[in-house]
Amino acid sequence: MLNNPRPGFNAVAEYTIPGLPHAVSGSATATPSVIEFPNVSRAVVVANNAAPGTYLLVGFTRNGVNLSNSFPLNGGQMQRFEVRVRDLWLKASGGASAQYSVLAELSSIERRNMLPLTGSVDTSTHQGRLEATGSIVWPGVG
Repeated sequence: MLNNPRPGFNAVAEYTIPGLPHAVSGSATATPSVIEFPNVSRAVVVANNAAPGTYLLVGFTRNGVNLSNSFPLNGGQMQRFEVRVRDLWLKASGGASAQYSVLAELSSIERRNMLPLTGSVDTSTHQGRLEATGSIVWPGVG
């Protein structure tokens, strides 16, 4: 059996070609929910299919959508995110539920080869350094 190397998180070629499609639709509520992609994304498109005035919070960690590190998407709007992530967190804002559709472009990089995204420590003193937990703190993530 050959032990050929597999593409890693910084494999540039994986992000220069179109990704494999991964489509998901559902309903977000006031409780955060996660979409776990089987591979690392190249880009993600999120559509809020609810009526205008109903906001869908899009984030990359549970803390991100529960706190202030999320992207509010108004009903009837769609947004493309060129991001390398393995998870996408969604939450409806204001108590109403929001119907959504997600189309991710996936690379061939396995999700286990991506660093976990976290911002759950005081980033004002850590500035993205490797912490004792083994995670890198990414300010603005969650």
